[in-house]
Amino acid sequence: MSSAGFKFGEEGGKTPRTVQGVVEVKTFLVGFTDADGRSQARMAFRVPGSKTTYLLQERLGGQNVVLPANPWFHKAFVDKLQAAGHEESSEPVESV
Repeated sequence: MSSAGFKFGEEGGKTPRTVQGVVEVKTFLVGFTDADGRSQARMAFRVPGSKTTYLLQERLGGQNVVLPANPWFHKAFVDKLQAAGHEESSEPVESV
């Protein structure tokens, strides 16, 4: 499975024991109103230049889970980052 240029595991169950690259990821605390009109807060992050924003969800089944945000959230998040002076990279992220 590949997301934002990163591979999570390998086929065949063989796991290498090397770090192949590192990319800085900034984390933001985001307040928003969900589809039901409730105020929510989540930690959000994305690899610069990627087209996906990830959210740390509330505990699901006893585990904290990170899921891709809905497209509307991603667009609004990127708009806020740009308005706050954070640069939005239009260049593709280099695969590591």
